[in-house]
Formats: sequence, structure tokens, C-alpha cells
Amino acid sequence: EDLRHDEIMLMSDIICLTETWLKPDSITDGFKLSGFDLFLNSVGVGRGISTYCKPSQGTLQVNITKQSVQISQVCAPEVDVINIYRSQGADNSEVAKDLKQIINQIKPTIICGDLNLCYVRQRNNEVTRMLEGQGFRQLVEEASHLQGGHIDHVYSNLDPDIFKVDIMMYSPYYTSQDHDAFCITIMHKAHKKQTQVLFTSN
Repeated sequence: EDLRHDEIMLMSDIICLTETWLKPDSITDGFKLSGFDLFLNSVGVGRGISTYCKPSQGTLQVNITKQSVQISQVCAPEVDVINIYRSQGADNSEVAKDLKQIINQIKPTIICGDLNLCYVRQRNNEVTRMLEGQGFRQLVEEASHLQGGHIDHVYSNLDPDIFKVDIMMYSPYYTSQDHDAFCITIMHKAHKKQTQVLFTSN
């Protein structure tokens, strides 16, 4: 209901939610948003992701569903968007392997999610090292968690000569008691075509 009344969220082309509390067999009708396709990737309480995508803006390509990590990849015309939730205690080498397996090296890609790894205190973690080794940059510079952790990450491998990427923190009332949200705007400089991704963890 909060999403249905959030005009900023609904302006997005893709909405990525993490740390959902849905069971794998949840009935999806009550979670649909008008104008969006819904892709659920759920394990259970506090473990899952939901990805909303306007039909003209992309389709689900891959779902990886494990107890400790959930990953969904949506292929949009200009970019791929990977939504990820990593539970605390997950095997970082396994998470890095899963991500590396689905990244299309020749496609501009945004990876966003709650990794439960602080980018400041755990800077040398295996997931971040792998992504940076693949040419990704971490774009979130502010703490987004209520307790001050930099655990919500947004990675981009977009060529700055071709794309302009802006990221803005967004704090709607229904997420601000735990995590802030991020609005990622991707502009193709030549085509002037824009894609907006909004990401938050509950």
C-alpha cells in the first residue's frame, strides 16, 4: 500500500526491494503494482527480494534462490539490473561466484542490494573485490542503515563517456526506520534516453 501511494517510487522504470518477508509460495496478487511486472524471489522471513519492472523496460533473465543469497537479473534495453540480498554470514566466495556467473561482460550493468557488508569496515570483502576486478565502481558514499552501516551497495560498470549516472538518497517514511532508499538515474548521453532504478531494503 505504501508503494502504491509513493509517486516518486512509481516514476521509476525498475524498483528493487530487498530483505522481503514472503514465503516461496506466497500468493502474489496483493503485491502487484499497476503498470509493472512483478518478479518475486523468496525464501522466507527476512530472506528475499522483489523486483518491479515496467514491461517496456525489461524482462527477468535469471533468478538465483538460496538460503543465504537471492539474486534477480532484469535485462533492460540500455542496461542490465541485478537485484541482490545477501544474508549475514553468507559465504562471500559463493556470492561472488554467483554474481560473476550472471554478469554479461559486454552489457552495461547496475548491481544494487543489501549485502550486509559494510563498505567502510569490510572494504576488502571478496564480493567487492570481485566486482571491482570486473570493472565495477561502488557509487554509494553515505551510510544508509539506521545504525550507520554502509551495507546497501550500488555498483556500476557504465562507461562515463557514454552514460551519466546520478544517485540520490531517498528516505520515505515507510523505510526510514531501517534503511534509506536510493534513486539511480541512468542517462544515455547520445540517445538522451533515461532509465530510473529505485532500490531499498526494508
